[in-house]
Amino acid sequence: PPAPRAPPPPPPPPAAPFYGYTAYHEPRLPWRSALDECVRRGGTLAKAATPAESDLLLQSVDGAVRSSVPTGDSVRFVVHDEYWIGGTDQIQEADWRWVADGSKMAWFNWADAARINGPRASKQHCLMLARRLAGGWLDANCGVAKAFVCQGIPLTPPPPPTPPTRPSPPLLPYHGYVLHPARPLKTWHEAKAACEGAGGMLAAVQTLAQHEALLALTTALAASPAGIAKGKFWIGGFAPLGGGGAWYWTAGGEAKAPMLGFGRWARGEPSSAEEQHCLAMDEQSGSWSD
Repeated sequence: PPAPRAPPPPPPPPAAPFYGYTAYHEPRLPWRSALDECVRRGGTLAKAATPAESDLLLQSVDGAVRSSVPTGDSVRFVVHDEYWIGGTDQIQEADWRWVADGSKMAWFNWADAARINGPRASKQHCLMLARRLAGGWLDANCGVAKAFVCQGIPLTPPPPPTPPTRPSPPLLPYHGYVLHPARPLKTWHEAKAACEGAGGMLAAVQTLAQHEALLALTTALAASPAGIAKGKFWIGGFAPLGGGGAWYWTAGGEAKAPMLGFGRWARGEPSSAEEQHCLAMDEQSGSWSD
C-alpha cells in the first residue's frame, strides 16, 4: 500500500514588510478590528496617498499572495481578493480621510465601477483594495471581515504584555493621552483641576486620528483585568453658561479653543439640557454626549 501522506505544513507567516506595508490574510477582521490589530502590532492601517504609494501597496499584497501559493500536495491556502486599508468617511459622508493621521484624501484610486458610479452605498464607509480590479479601491461595509494591510509594523514584533497583577493607574501616555481611573469618581471640573495639577489638561479630540487613538486606549483598558475604563469618562469639551450653546475645548485655566469641524456626537446629542454643559465620551462606542 502507498505510504501515508505526511501532514500538511502550517501556513506561512505574514509577508515581511514591503516598503513599510505588511499584508495579513488571517485572521479576517472587520475594518475597526483590523485597525486595532495594526495598532497592537505597532503600526496602523495602510495609507496610500499617491499613485506611487498605491503601486507599492498593491505589490505588497501580491508579494504576500505569492508567498502563500501552494505547491504539490501541500495545504491549500486561502488567497483573499479584498483587503482593508486605512481610508474612511465614517465621520462625515463623502469626506474621505486617512486614519493614520486624519489627513483628507486628495487623490483616489477608485476602481472603474466606483469611478463611473461613485461610492456605492451610504452604509459603506470604509476603504478596501480589490486585487481583481488591479488594486483599485472600493468602499465597503465596515463590519464585513476581510484581509487587511498594515503600515509601519516593526520588523521584530514587540513582546506580549505582561498581565497586570494589580491596578497601576495612572498609565503611561498613549499618543499623548493618559487615562486616569478616578477613585472616587470626579465631576468635570474636578477632573479638569486634577489634569492641570499634573501638568496637563483634559483631552481635546480634534481629528479622527486623535479620536481613534483615544478609543483604542479606552477599549483596550476596558477589557483589561484591572477594568480601568468603564462606561463614560470626561474629556475637555464644554459649553459655557450663556454661550448660546457653542462648544469649546479647554486649553488650561480659563483658556479655551472653539470646537471646529470634527465631532463624534451620539444620536440626539448634544441634548441642550440646561444643566448639561460638559463633554463625556463612551469607552466602547467612542460617541460623545453632554
